[in-house]
Amino acid sequence: MSRICPGCGIVIPHVGGLKVTLREKGDVWYRRSPRRFYCKNCGRQLRVVIKPVGHLLNAMIASSFLGCLAYIMWYPPVSLYQLIGTGLSAIAVIAVLTVCFQAWGVRFALIERAP
Repeated sequence: MSRICPGCGIVIPHVGGLKVTLREKGDVWYRRSPRRFYCKNCGRQLRVVIKPVGHLLNAMIASSFLGCLAYIMWYPPVSLYQLIGTGLSAIAVIAVLTVCFQAWGVRFALIERAP
């Protein structure tokens, strides 16, 4: 599992394990500021790093979406039920790949180094 805090070594749960802030002091309101992640146990700032498996899963998600579109273009559905079935199957495949990406595709790394 890749949801281990490199600062303190605890497993970060999927729900409620990180403190997420959008803006910090000194950030102006009209500029976009990225989300910042902090470990709730040790308070150190983390960043999300996509692993090579994550890049492969992203490519599989994109290719399954494009494959579904190509299937609909080359083999037009005869009925509405066939179109709905094709769309629901594509959604199911993409949902499974997304869950796999969340489980195995990312890891956390420290932004600052400990002295």
